Amino acid sequence: MITRHTVKSIAAIAVALIVLVACGTTPPVTPAVDHTLSVTVVGGGSVTSAPAGINVASGTATADFAAGTDVTLTPVAATGFAFSGWTGACIGAGMGACIVDMNADKRATATFTAIVAAGDFTLSVSVTGTGEGTVTSAPAGIDVAIDESDAADFADGTAVTLTANPANGTGFVGWGEACTDAGDDLTCSLTLTADTMVTAEFVELVGVAITVDFLIVEGADDAEEFKSDVNAFFPAGGVQVTSSDIDLTYDAAFGAGVVVGLRYQGVSIPAGAVIDAATITFTRHAGGNGAPVLTVQGEASDSAAPIVGDGDGTASFGISGREHTVASTEWANPTPWDETSVSPDLADIVQEIVDRDGWASGNALAFIITSENSDSANFRRAQSFEGGNPAVLSVTYTVLALPDPEAELSSR
Repeated sequence: MITRHTVKSIAAIAVALIVLVACGTTPPVTPAVDHTLSVTVVGGGSVTSAPAGINVASGTATADFAAGTDVTLTPVAATGFAFSGWTGACIGAGMGACIVDMNADKRATATFTAIVAAGDFTLSVSVTGTGEGTVTSAPAGIDVAIDESDAADFADGTAVTLTANPANGTGFVGWGEACTDAGDDLTCSLTLTADTMVTAEFVELVGVAITVDFLIVEGADDAEEFKSDVNAFFPAGGVQVTSSDIDLTYDAAFGAGVVVGLRYQGVSIPAGAVIDAATITFTRHAGGNGAPVLTVQGEASDSAAPIVGDGDGTASFGISGREHTVASTEWANPTPWDETSVSPDLADIVQEIVDRDGWASGNALAFIITSENSDSANFRRAQSFEGGNPAVLSVTYTVLALPDPEAELSSR
């Protein structure tokens, strides 16, 4: 029921509103609410926001956004870093952008971690001893002299070859640690799957007699050249490099005389060394016949070229055609031809080769063996590389003095 009192109250309110409007006054409005977003970056990276307001590369940045605003935060990793995740208001947002509902003050943290190269391993090499020498690596990274150490990082699985480089008058004693199995070889090959340590030792050779054995290291390094036609594949001058034996110097299987070539790689005899003794030891393959008279000469070159096989009808004369040393040694009726047989002294031949101007430690050296009387009645048979026990060259030498670099320069 509308009473007289109610009507009066409504009228009073209306009058009040009319007065307020007439005076230019509007009713009060509730102000909009802002909330603060705080973003922290840990590690190498940055975070930006949309709408704009946050742009932080390190530390913490803040910005105010109206209540109810959806703010998108985007992480960007710096070079060498990876985004590893959110915490705070963005926890659970995964590895990408995060959308923050600004219904209250919010905090979020973006973490970036450094990318560690998978499988980078350190190769450390220490060199000791006397004299002069270095150890180098392929791929490059190691280059270290006596009484020094060096280290380099290589990717997981990298095949690294270390090479010992003794100077004239210095010998290489051998490898240690991870290269122990390489012994006194001038090279050691490694595949890096962990941090690795290698040692190497050199020794000054002045006045010290050193005996070193050198081996045939591949099948083509002991070979035969036929002196007459044997078939369509091997005419006179054709070279065979795959025989299971070495015939000195008549091949009964083919009925032909042969010239024998023996090549030794990596002969670590310094230039200027005095050759005290040198012999070749053969391992018996079969007895042979009669009393052959063998002549042994060397190849007169600074480093003997590889022996190349024929077998396609070609006559390369790849052994007899090499330049021969002046020095030669006769080996008459090699006996006893038992399990092994040792040649006469070949020191003069080796001396002539290492005295050449272009000779350097590590070069290849070759011998050429011929005979004027070898035939079906006069020959010997030795094992070859393919046969399992190739001929071994043993050399004893002495270095009397280290070379004088100034004198060497003045003589050029």
